[in-house]
Parts: sequence; structure tokens; C-alpha cells
Amino acid sequence: MRTLLYASLFAGSLLAQLPTAPVNLDFESGETGKVPAGWTFGGSPAAAGAAASTVDAGCYEGARCAVLKGADDPPSNWFGTLTQGVDASAYRIRRIRFRAAVRVEGAGTNAQLWLRVDRRTGGYSFFDNMSARPITSAA
Repeated sequence: MRTLLYASLFAGSLLAQLPTAPVNLDFESGETGKVPAGWTFGGSPAAAGAAASTVDAGCYEGARCAVLKGADDPPSNWFGTLTQGVDASAYRIRRIRFRAAVRVEGAGTNAQLWLRVDRRTGGYSFFDNMSARPITSAA
């Protein structure tokens, strides 16, 4: 099973539809047991039983955190994503730091943080998905 955490900063043609700043980065808003407020859960290919939710136990810091759970018997190429897009215009020519406390559990499970900056004209100007350095340990 492979679980990925993915976050994006978009500066594309959909700027009017995107918020100007990330929201709920600490997962404190919204209801426990549901996808964190401001975030979208997805997976590819679809796997029954996969989910993302806000929980209030076992968190590294704060009262709440997000948990991504894979299906019990997922396809070999399955991954899950928790995403959020923002208008990156305000971040042009600025240094961006993306940090998170991540823990993985279960044999063969790993996590990756993704950050991508899309160009207005298509393609992207920055992309890092930690593919060469996945998080594979609970420590």
C-alpha cells in the first residue's frame, strides 16, 4: 500500500477560483471523522475503503491532525492524496518552505509531501514529490 500526501500551489488559468492563501494547515478546523476543511481527498485508481479524515488522537502537535488510510487490499499502484490549491501570485519571487510532521504505519507503506507551482501558460515552474526520498518509517 502506498499513501502520499500532496499539497500544491497553483498559478494557472483558474486563479479567480482559488483562495489567495492556504487554509487549515493545522487541521484544527472542521469536523472530526471527515475530510479536513479546505482539503480534498482523492486516490488513483479508486480503492474501496480508502479515506482521509480529521482525528483528535495520536497527533504530533495540536488538538487535531489528518489521517490518510489506504484500502485493506489496494491495487499495487494505488495512492491517496490530500490536496489544497492556492493562487500563488502573492508568492512570486519568494522563498517557500513546506514542512509537515508525517508518520507512516504498516509494512510497505510510505508517504511523500508534494509541492508544485503551475505556470499560467501551462506546465509548472517547480515540482518536488519526494519520489527519491519517501518517508518509510514511523520514527
